Amino acid sequence: MRALLIAVLALGGVASAGEGFGELTVDQVAAKLKDKSVHVYDCNDPDTFKGAHVPGAKFVEYDHLQAKDLPADTKAVLIFYCMNEH
Repeated sequence: MRALLIAVLALGGVASAGEGFGELTVDQVAAKLKDKSVHVYDCNDPDTFKGAHVPGAKFVEYDHLQAKDLPADTKAVLIFYCMNEH
């Protein structure tokens, strides 16, 4: 399961206020998970999410994402990941 999470995170992008869009390494994500202003979203299909996901990640359907799915804090760091390259 850890190998799957590493593979997923290696492909994931990040979008956050002030940082722009880019990619994070597994170590960078692990370091950010300690911060309560960081929110992680899994954009894989439901079966993949059920099989394995980053601890604390919230499942979201990327094409149905709504404002209510996101934190109210506009300065929060949002990390989205999936197994597809974008």
